Amino acid sequence: MNEADPIYPGGAFQGSDDSSAVVGQITVSMFSLRFETEGFILDLPMQGLQMDLDESGERVLFSHANYPDWSLYSLDPAILQHRAFQQQFLKTRVEALKIEHTGTPRHTIMVYSVLGGIFLILFSLYAFSNVILGMIVAAMPSSWEKQVGDASFSHISRIIKPMSDPAYTNRLYLVSQRLKKGLPEGSPNFIYMVGDDDMVNAIALPGGRVIVMRGLLDEATPDELAGVLSHEVSHVIRKHGMRHLAQMIGPILMFKFFADSDSALASLVAVSAMLSSLEYSRSNETEADDYGWDILTKANVDPRSLTSFFRKIQKEERHKGVDLDLFSTHPTTAARIKHLEERWKDSPKKSGFTPINGGPDPKPATK
Repeated sequence: MNEADPIYPGGAFQGSDDSSAVVGQITVSMFSLRFETEGFILDLPMQGLQMDLDESGERVLFSHANYPDWSLYSLDPAILQHRAFQQQFLKTRVEALKIEHTGTPRHTIMVYSVLGGIFLILFSLYAFSNVILGMIVAAMPSSWEKQVGDASFSHISRIIKPMSDPAYTNRLYLVSQRLKKGLPEGSPNFIYMVGDDDMVNAIALPGGRVIVMRGLLDEATPDELAGVLSHEVSHVIRKHGMRHLAQMIGPILMFKFFADSDSALASLVAVSAMLSSLEYSRSNETEADDYGWDILTKANVDPRSLTSFFRKIQKEERHKGVDLDLFSTHPTTAARIKHLEERWKDSPKKSGFTPINGGPDPKPATK
């Protein structure tokens, strides 16, 4: 191999379950694709190499008949630019993959679900506008959520820049893939990115975009990270953010929804920037904790990882002298810990959980 050849971040796994993938590096020569990690090397010959994209289109997958149980992946599509893939027996497939990677995704067709009885009683039920707004949010097509989330993401990304350090992106990828096993049917196709900020935080937006701050990846174990993400995606699945935006606009949204749907969507997009600083209510936070607990359990991740992370937050709050009891609508960290401890007491499953393989620790070692 030429010393100038690049090294690509990647992974290897056996069978179809990539949640147990080992993380390492890939080098390419004219004769083979080599994966290396500590104590393990796998060489796939170029002749007969099979290539594909995964469902998300984010990873290039490699396999070979000589090693039928093994698959390699690279998170960097630039690997296909290597001169080795310009060999005639590979070139046609590489060109097809490039088209797949840059192709236009299929868009969801907008379907309107009109609650006929609501329109007739809007005026008489004005006092119950929040209830009606909640019903309207439930009837909104998923494409509306995506447009609102994309608008909010555009605002946030001007402040928090994405980062592509493979130590962080691999950790996030491995944890999110494991968490996917616990998501309920019909959940959005969540897309995760690392935000270059030392805040210990994550933001999940309507439609499925999730921004995970570098500070959270530094501080949380893989299981704790899964706990935080399960909580954040639960806000999206339960449409908490969309409900808050609808309530901010108020009853006028009801009239717009039935009379001029484009105007209703425009109103939601106009206030989407508020999602980055949204404070959820006590009931929303408790529901997201409970829903996240169920996601973790279904993914066979110890749900106490969420409690463990809250204890870290509680320790930091005490260090800073924060008194969250001042905010009566927002549950204290202590109250959330107590609630989750009660859930553990009543949990029918208390063993058999499998820790998440999150790859190498992304946080630089302190000297």
